[in-house]
Amino acid sequence: MENGLITRWFLGANSGAGFYSLYDNFASGDGDFLWVIKGGPGCGKSAFMKKIGIAAEEKGLNVEYIRCSGDPASLDGIYLPSLKTGWVDGTAPHTLDPVHFGATGAYLDLGVFCDVESAHKIRGDVAAISARYKGLYARAYDCLRAAAAVAPEKHPDLLKGTEKAAAVKRASAAAARELPKMKKNAEPGSTTMRLISGITCDGTVFLKDTLTTLCKRIYVLDNRYGLAEPYLREWLRLTRERGLDTILCPSPLNPSVLEALIIPSLSLGFLATSGDTDPGFKPYRHVRLDALTDPERVRRLRPRLRADMKIKSALLDAAIESLREAKDLHDALEAHYNPLIDFDGVRAAADKEIARLMAGAGQP
Repeated sequence: MENGLITRWFLGANSGAGFYSLYDNFASGDGDFLWVIKGGPGCGKSAFMKKIGIAAEEKGLNVEYIRCSGDPASLDGIYLPSLKTGWVDGTAPHTLDPVHFGATGAYLDLGVFCDVESAHKIRGDVAAISARYKGLYARAYDCLRAAAAVAPEKHPDLLKGTEKAAAVKRASAAAARELPKMKKNAEPGSTTMRLISGITCDGTVFLKDTLTTLCKRIYVLDNRYGLAEPYLREWLRLTRERGLDTILCPSPLNPSVLEALIIPSLSLGFLATSGDTDPGFKPYRHVRLDALTDPERVRRLRPRLRADMKIKSALLDAAIESLREAKDLHDALEAHYNPLIDFDGVRAAADKEIARLMAGAGQP
């Protein structure tokens, strides 16, 4: 029996490595079926999925929403675990196709509700807006790449191996308290990848409610100097070898390192934070990993670290401003298309999907 659990995530990130995507693994479990939605700007893809999500919530189903990294008010995907069925925006920059057409997924074309003949007549405006839009994203990614490179934790003289080992030891001690004992011949736990925050046109968006919904106990980790990474990796190792499933959340700026780890079966979570923002909830434990660093070395490097932090902050602000300008252009692009869309047809298509849900059959 489901309890109407609602979670919200990102599957894409505007990162220091460009657009980072986790879309390829969405709704890809055994027995899952993924509807890949196609259609142009303003064709109603997000509204289509929102309508399905509302209907599923009203039925008391668990719903997983995927927010758009370009515009977090818009949806890029939705997944209903009990029906093993998902819907996803399969257009750029996260272009998707069904892995095995008909067997594991199929297309859902909302482009059929667009007056293509009329759209052809505005091709000049569409091309001009699109070119400016792409240019702003290129600038945003240049800023993010520089911000990731200058992050204080990247300083080559900041951390020593002994300090990383101390963080691992701290994780092992906490895991001994929290984790069940290992079972003989236990199968390793599975790992799901999701993003719990994003760098967007609205600034850095942290999906706090998802973390607090899934976790009654949350460890907040000091991470000014990068020691949360070895700490979380040790937790991941110990959790997996005990056969527990985990949700891993990479950092949106630097996806090679972790921002959060969630163990749903234990209602236990971990969040790395630089300490300059309030996570918005009271932590179960506050792990002061920064205290493991050599205070004399940190004192000597502090002027450089502070300067790097200011540069990083300015670059992030510049990136967000470019993303905000790009969002304005995307709105202008949608405004060109909106009069050409048969939204009654889009709503009818959504109602057809909802009727299948009410009949208890999310898959074909």
